[in-house]
Amino acid sequence: MPTGRTRWALTVCACAALYVGASRIGFALAYIDGTVSTVWIPAGLGLVMIVLGGRTMWPAILIGEFVANLIHGSSASASLGMAVGDTLEALVGQALLIRVHFRPAMDRVRDVFALLILAALMSTLVGAIFGTASLLFWGGLPWSDAWSTWYTWWLGDAMGVIVVAPLLFSHIGRSFRIARGVQTLELIAFLAVLVPVVLIALGAPPAIGFLTLPTLVWGTLRFGQRGATIANAVIACALVLAARRASSPLSGLSLSNRLLLIQDFAAVATMTTLVLAVEIAERRRDAAELAALTVVATATAKDTPIDDLLPLSARVAGEFLGLDELLVVRASAGDRSIRHDSWFAGPARIGAQAPEHGLRVPILVHGVEWGQLVIPEGAASSNSLPDAEVLTSLTRFARQIGLGIASADARDGLIERASTDPLTGLANHRRFHERLHAELARASRHGRPLSVAMIDIDGFKTINDAVGHVAGDEVLKTVANRIREVMRAEATVARLGGDEIGVLLPECDIETAHAVIERARKMVCAKPIASAGIVRISAGICDNAQAGSVEQLREFADAALYWVKAHGRNQVMAYAPEAIHELSDDERATRLARSQAAIGVRALARAIDAKDPMTARHSEQVAAFASALARARDWSPDRVALLRDAAYVHDVGKLAIPDGVLGHGENFSAEEFEHAKRHSEIGAQIAAEILESEQLDWIRWHHERADGTGFPDGLSASELPDGAKLLALADAFSKLVTGSAHREPKTVDEAVAECVEQAGTKFAPEAVAALLAAHDSGAFDGDLTQAAPHAYR
Repeated sequence: MPTGRTRWALTVCACAALYVGASRIGFALAYIDGTVSTVWIPAGLGLVMIVLGGRTMWPAILIGEFVANLIHGSSASASLGMAVGDTLEALVGQALLIRVHFRPAMDRVRDVFALLILAALMSTLVGAIFGTASLLFWGGLPWSDAWSTWYTWWLGDAMGVIVVAPLLFSHIGRSFRIARGVQTLELIAFLAVLVPVVLIALGAPPAIGFLTLPTLVWGTLRFGQRGATIANAVIACALVLAARRASSPLSGLSLSNRLLLIQDFAAVATMTTLVLAVEIAERRRDAAELAALTVVATATAKDTPIDDLLPLSARVAGEFLGLDELLVVRASAGDRSIRHDSWFAGPARIGAQAPEHGLRVPILVHGVEWGQLVIPEGAASSNSLPDAEVLTSLTRFARQIGLGIASADARDGLIERASTDPLTGLANHRRFHERLHAELARASRHGRPLSVAMIDIDGFKTINDAVGHVAGDEVLKTVANRIREVMRAEATVARLGGDEIGVLLPECDIETAHAVIERARKMVCAKPIASAGIVRISAGICDNAQAGSVEQLREFADAALYWVKAHGRNQVMAYAPEAIHELSDDERATRLARSQAAIGVRALARAIDAKDPMTARHSEQVAAFASALARARDWSPDRVALLRDAAYVHDVGKLAIPDGVLGHGENFSAEEFEHAKRHSEIGAQIAAEILESEQLDWIRWHHERADGTGFPDGLSASELPDGAKLLALADAFSKLVTGSAHREPKTVDEAVAECVEQAGTKFAPEAVAALLAAHDSGAFDGDLTQAAPHAYR
């Protein structure tokens, strides 16, 4: 393989040979009346070689020009001087063009005028001076001809830059597309019209030549810069040939006048068509940018996902800007890891980090920088726009991408909110059934397994009643998170309502699903959940081997869950027709009777509250206070629920007290008081059908005192169970803060203070300590004249 220096030497030699050939063609075309009037092609070619190939290509011009002049018959000294002049001319032209950021694509008006003024008119002065001086000192040129020679040389090189350089710039390094259809016919017509134009230029008076301008304009409008430069070159060559013919209308003019006419016409035609071509190019570029932005906007309007929108945007923007590579980069918060969405014109380069150097434009979403559009250093091709224009266009694309991201985020947010349970973050009922229908159809189509699990939190209502709904919500969220932690990504976990959670398990048969849900069950009860303590779940499972429809999957999984709840809870049951059956008639009757009894007792208790205006909603309030005291004593949720149920019916024995006695409030006679104090004992007897013996004791003794002077049995604090002590204090505290017909209600602080004063006499000290702890925790904040209804649902 040749080294870099060897490749450069071979390139210089090839370009020098090309320069020699171009010089000879230029000599052949421009030799008029035995005098070398102008050499257009080498001047334009030299500038193009330096601009496109870089300054290291100057030896090619020096060698090529020196050899070409030697071949033509000039002395070595004169040839060297002219070679040095043309080389400096090209270098000066390149330096001037670089300073104004000239682009060889010449698709801006400023590029055209930079070429015409800086390269064609200014840098060619150097070549003309050196060339004329070389002929004066070593070529035998008389001093009398110095001005005309310099002027002719300068005009020739200027026209070479004007005519030849645009022709080469518009074709070198740019892809060709073969015209088809109507374009082919138009191209043939254009070339056909050029032929008579050339003939006119060869044989008609000079003024007639300006009639060729419409043809040039047509070629420019239809074929752009390439059409204009080709037509200009053809007509310029025709004019040179016409000037050489003896029969030409120009033959009667002096050499200077002939050259002036040729230069004037070529200059007018070239400048007109190049400026027109630039205007067309700018319009087309604006249209192309609008079309590219429209592609991104259309993709946004069609709700294209972000993962597809970003690569599409990068590709469209990169193609429009003529880039080899464009990146959409978003830095993760807190580190420098990078998310890429890239477009590459060539083979993709894979990397974990965004490039450190390059042009960057921020992508703003709702005014906050989401990421950046990045053009890595060296990604711009020769056809790329200059940095200032790239920055402007890139900003427009970044703005459109930002709008697309914002739209997608808003759409995803709406979809997420519409399909997500707001409390737990799980999928909701609608999303679960959408996925269930889709997955069952897929499983049936491909013969794959699919399982569904139905999960309930054991005793969730009791937990809610015991610890309150806020803590109950926390239990539900924690259970949901623990279940979700053990699931694979393809599983769908959804809250179906209340404490019911559904799990959809694609690619899982009944055995696999059982293992997964059992793992979730163990995860849930592995650690306590705040004030609720250890929480357990029950689950039923069914797969599509036993159920052929969505309805059957749900029904059979529910049946398995029902079996678990009827046989001890805290386990996972796979649906099996032979194991899951309806409860017996006796079992159903017993459960129904117990349920109806509980409902009846609560209804009676509410009736008593309504019957006694002094104790309206008293039972509910006592239940709330008793639950707060039990939680302050660190009772478990199950025992808190037991105390709450007892408190709810603690006054049901008032049903046995005559209406007249209740109407006296606290002003009982001795006989009436004997009737009234029996209500706690009677209440325990009424509740015996639905409550446990421990709860019955709490109801019976909720009017006992710590000093043993209470009723019905005169027990002291050491003889009373904790539940009775807490229920007694809750009952008294409710009466203090609510008041009666004969006593104004006390504030919470006043009621607490009174209870503290009676610690050890009326109330058990440990119960009063629980009252103080509950008060400090804010359990009695708010309006206590109304019971908190959420505690009893």
